[in-house]
Amino acid sequence: MTRQFDVQTPAGRFAGMDFGGEGGDCLLLHGTGQNVEAWRAFAAKLARTRRVVAFDLRGHGRTPEDSADAAQFWRDIGAVCNGLGFAAPTLIGHSTGAWAATAHAASGGRCAALVCIDGFTLDAADDPRRHATPIPETDLFRLFRYGWIAPTAERDAYIEEEVAKAPSDGLNRGIDAALLRATLRRCFAPCGEKWLRRPTMEEIGTVSAPPPAGAVRPTREVYDRIDAPMALIWAVDGLSKDRRGEVEAVAAQRANRRFAALEGTHNLPMQRPEALACAVVDLLAALE
Repeated sequence: MTRQFDVQTPAGRFAGMDFGGEGGDCLLLHGTGQNVEAWRAFAAKLARTRRVVAFDLRGHGRTPEDSADAAQFWRDIGAVCNGLGFAAPTLIGHSTGAWAATAHAASGGRCAALVCIDGFTLDAADDPRRHATPIPETDLFRLFRYGWIAPTAERDAYIEEEVAKAPSDGLNRGIDAALLRATLRRCFAPCGEKWLRRPTMEEIGTVSAPPPAGAVRPTREVYDRIDAPMALIWAVDGLSKDRRGEVEAVAAQRANRRFAALEGTHNLPMQRPEALACAVVDLLAALE
């Protein structure tokens, strides 16, 4: 049975969802602009063979905390694991959540294994692509309404508009309407008598700031610092669709890594939950 929870840690209070199941512990880490609801269909499949828990990252969903620096959201993983009583879970991250899992492991954080779903850091430290111009805030707002404060009626109308256009939307096509609706609804937190669409632009700006010197950085070299077993799941039409060879090269660096390709766009956990769960189970079995 799925159960919602709050866990209090030295890093703050975090909201999450326990999807149940028996087997090795798995902690799910969602991407930017999403929350634990995005995992619901995937988790239901994975819980057939694993214990599955997810939490809303800092700045997202029902977790009240916001980020004070670019690394705080992934440093929370250790605190949440301790709060849940997880000694060394398998970390399954999508998009930004995949980077969070990667950074946690690269910094010496405990985990039994990593699964990174369409969230890779493939540019070398000296690659000019690392300094690409970020998406303007006006475009982010138009696409996702980050930071929008809206009355209930406008919030609900927006959610229904997004659900209605999903079949023709490259990011959301193929996603079950109820799953998309629930995920979008949890993106809004109470703000007086209105609702705040999380994350805010301030949160995105903080998380996107360059990390301090000596910290774990989102570059290709970070994979050299990871000894834990690792699976990389590449979406055929995802964010790295033109860089399959580079993702495969990261997987080939060590014997305890595996690569898998899955048809779909960036939102694989919501778009192809059953196929993704089967792939994760097979990859983890190969790594054990």
